[in-house]
Amino acid sequence: HVALQEEIQEILSKNEKVIIAIDAPLLFEAKLEDICDCVGILHQGGVLMQKDLEEMKLNIHNIQCVFQSAEEEKTALGLLDIVKAEKRGSLNVITVRGTEKEILNKINMFAPVFAEILPLTLEEIFISETEVVGYDIKKLIF
Repeated sequence: HVALQEEIQEILSKNEKVIIAIDAPLLFEAKLEDICDCVGILHQGGVLMQKDLEEMKLNIHNIQCVFQSAEEEKTALGLLDIVKAEKRGSLNVITVRGTEKEILNKINMFAPVFAEILPLTLEEIFISETEVVGYDIKKLIF
């Protein structure tokens, strides 16, 4: 993999474009983030998703939050563009579209007991993005 990365870096230094096709992109997550500025997923001859990597990383976040009441929770979560949601006791674990600032501003309007943004890996972003369009990414690549 080192030789491939060196070859790609050499091509990129010449300001040329590179298309990398990997059967299991999640195995190369760190390398992809280092060398790619745009990522896409091809499936059955079509483009399932194509996005700028930085834009993708800046506009989807994992949030853990606890609200003071069920009513505040329902109202606050209703303001968010939720991609995926889980509840563990009173803890909400949600994947949300939007910037960090937009998301926290909406949540903090309700003075939550606890609210924290957790970083998403490229794998988690891919899974979230593909689930939105109706695919189970785990079935596609594993």
